[in-house]
Amino acid sequence: MSKYEPRRSIHWAFQQNHYLYLVENIFSRMIVGWTIEEVESAEHASRLIDRACQEQGIARGKLTLRSDNGAPMKGATMLATLERLGCSPR
Repeated sequence: MSKYEPRRSIHWAFQQNHYLYLVENIFSRMIVGWTIEEVESAEHASRLIDRACQEQGIARGKLTLRSDNGAPMKGATMLATLERLGCSPR
């Protein structure tokens, strides 16, 4: 292949939408948790935040959450998880 030929790329095809949930430490830019789900829901977001806090050893009351305020971040399950972790969304 010559340097003037276009590179081939890989394209992924899905029959339905998938949603990426991502938790990032905004100071270090480290991804501390992620998951891909078929539906958007507060339950998925809640489980991811809970798991990321456990894996990273974040103590109750030490988490500050910044989000896009989409529907999953405002759901009752997510708000209950944040309350249990001693966190309020900002």
